[in-house]
Amino acid sequence: MSKWGLKDSPTCDCGHDNQTIHHIVEDCPKRRFNRGIEGIHAANNEAIEWIREQDIAL
Repeated sequence: MSKWGLKDSPTCDCGHDNQTIHHIVEDCPKRRFNRGIEGIHAANNEAIEWIREQDIAL
């Protein structure tokens, strides 16, 4: 988000240095999706609901 000028800092609110898609989906202790990036790509109901529930601050 900071790369696009939507956020001042690249830091994730969990404290990680960079809030990347990979970090959010695979590693973030606050937001990690249990099925990983492959699960997101499947775009099943579980993945869609997880995306809707994210509260990432811009």
